[in-house]
Amino acid sequence: MRSIDEALKLKEVLDKYYRKPSIEIDRILNAKINYVYIVYVDMVDVIVIDVNKYIANINQNFLGKIAGERRFPLS
Repeated sequence: MRSIDEALKLKEVLDKYYRKPSIEIDRILNAKINYVYIVYVDMVDVIVIDVNKYIANINQNFLGKIAGERRFPLS
C-alpha cells in the first residue's frame, strides 16, 4: 500500500491529465497494478507483462524473457 505522501505526489501528476472527474485520493491509495505495458518504439511493438514477472526480472534483459507474453504489434 502507498503512503499518503506517495499518493499525494501521484495525484498531483494525475490531476494534470485527468481533470473531469479527477481521481480521488482513496482510489490511488487502494490501486493495484496487474500488468506493465512495455512500448518498444523502434520495433513498433507493445508487450504486456505480468507485474510480478516484471519485478522479478527488472534488472535483466527483457527481450530474452518475454517471448511468451502477449504482444500488440503497432504496424
